[in-house]
Amino acid sequence: TEQAPVRDIATAARTGPGTRPTYLAANLAYTTKGQWLTFLENSLYTRQNQWWLWGRVSAGYFPLFYYGVGPHTEQADSNLMKHRYLTLEGKALRRVHGAFSTGPHYRLESFFDVSWQFPSQIPAGLPGGTGGKSSGIGWSAQYDNRNSTTTPTRGRYLMVDYLHQAGWLGSDFDYDQFALDARTYLPVRHARDVIALQLYGEWNGAEVPVQSM
Repeated sequence: TEQAPVRDIATAARTGPGTRPTYLAANLAYTTKGQWLTFLENSLYTRQNQWWLWGRVSAGYFPLFYYGVGPHTEQADSNLMKHRYLTLEGKALRRVHGAFSTGPHYRLESFFDVSWQFPSQIPAGLPGGTGGKSSGIGWSAQYDNRNSTTTPTRGRYLMVDYLHQAGWLGSDFDYDQFALDARTYLPVRHARDVIALQLYGEWNGAEVPVQSM
């Protein structure tokens, strides 16, 4: 038998057979009512998954119906809000141990060209009622032992995000945001099918703009 060259073994160790694939995704949607949205997203893993670098830029014009805030809104309270938006977001997570990684997170959102169907019905001082900018920095923690990041059939995924929006970051709004994303994938029928379950929750402070509710 022949022994593999030491150089080749070292290269394989640095690259790592379990290094996850990188992808670049783009999307553009347009409706018959003139609504549109688009995004460009990248996911980059370095060798042996030591770093996960993720970024996304999105923009769109997609009118929404606003019914007010609270549990006692009615269908008659609907008020069409037209607006345009631009979002920039990025994360840089470093693997700490096994499937656990953590790192900084930043998001910038801008809402502009805002108009209302019934302007007189909008409460005075409604955050985001006339548009504005939301800029927040925070931290993310992730546990991901799925067998694939794009088409998983088994494993678990947990992402916890915290963002603080503040004036010193250029934000027009001051509030905290916390998000939780938990998923599990269960192979069934001898792994020919999969049951995917997801639990997602998001909590925002009082001054969250209406576009981010």
